[in-house]
Amino acid sequence: ARVVMQPHHSDLTEPISFLASEITKHFSPGNHVKVINGSHISETGLIVRYGPNAAVVLSDQGMHQFKVNPRCLRLCQERSSGVDSSGHFRLGDLVKIDPQTVGVVVRFEGNDSLRLL
Repeated sequence: ARVVMQPHHSDLTEPISFLASEITKHFSPGNHVKVINGSHISETGLIVRYGPNAAVVLSDQGMHQFKVNPRCLRLCQERSSGVDSSGHFRLGDLVKIDPQTVGVVVRFEGNDSLRLL
């Protein structure tokens, strides 16, 4: 498939055609992004390092870094709040799993699950 774009530049007046496979996303260090696919889905953070095949993101949740393919990112304004979608748990909460076992909430994954330590 081909993609045709009309540049907004005084020296470029004709549409330019590209193969869809030639188009890539580009981010810069400092961009705030959200993961839209993969193992870190729904996490948000700041890009600290960027390359064509991987971006290193500093998570808004817990200040850890993770690598992700740029195809799995989008720019965003929102920030992960550290509270799950139901409003019942926060990062760092101590939770009872069963009568003899407890855990600490260390990460929210998607809209309906969380990771415990």
